[in-house]
Amino acid sequence: VNVVSLIPTGIAETETEQFSVWPVPSADVLNIRSNQMLTGRGFRIIDLSGRTVEADVLSSSQLNIQSLEQGIYLLQIMNESGNYSTQRFVKQ
Repeated sequence: VNVVSLIPTGIAETETEQFSVWPVPSADVLNIRSNQMLTGRGFRIIDLSGRTVEADVLSSSQLNIQSLEQGIYLLQIMNESGNYSTQRFVKQ
């Protein structure tokens, strides 16, 4: 028997891996903390217009964000299932 939990929209609820970022705001380096190993996972940084401004594979628990313009961004990290978990951060 398979049990699927549905939310009111009728979309199946999925578990996502959580991560946190600090410091926020940040000028140079964004630190990433997670209970899961993130090295080797794909990530993307998206601006608020929806444009992907960077996409790569994590090589450590820190991201160099010096080249980004000041503003608000979304950091998305892919989990083993191919889904993305998202955190917002501010580039100073």
